[in-house]
Amino acid sequence: FNNSQIGLLASIPKLISAAIQPFIGHLIEQFGSRKRMATISKLIISLLWLPAATLLLMPQSQAFFLFLLILIIYSAAISTLNTAWASWMADIVPEKVRGSYFGRRDMVAGAAGLLTTLLGGWILGITETISGFATVFVIGTFLGLVSISFLRAVPEPEYKIIHFGHNFSF
Repeated sequence: FNNSQIGLLASIPKLISAAIQPFIGHLIEQFGSRKRMATISKLIISLLWLPAATLLLMPQSQAFFLFLLILIIYSAAISTLNTAWASWMADIVPEKVRGSYFGRRDMVAGAAGLLTTLLGGWILGITETISGFATVFVIGTFLGLVSISFLRAVPEPEYKIIHFGHNFSF
């Protein structure tokens, strides 16, 4: 990709993600279940790795627009997942231990991210072909789908909608 395309890939998904933020809370209220919303978002995120893997086989001119679309959907799903999950976890984790709990959780997540990056790099290093990328994408899809089973095992307390006396409108 050229510099302009890389700039678009870096900025447009983030712009779309930021633009939909005000609507995600309302969407979750309408949906009625943060757990279900988070699970569906995680499913979308996980399955997007498969079409992303096929981009490796396409000409760059065609792959760019499909990759941009995948990144936009991915960013929107991540924003939805993060919002639903944060609200859900705030009801589960007691306030007095939240800081230490999320600190430990983020430390473990960071270590896992580092290890998976090293593993992915190792797979790419030993294959040195496009099949290495396909392997990494398929593993990512599989592990993302496995993580949904863990997400579904977390209980969801009753969802109470609380309004603080202000409304958002354009």
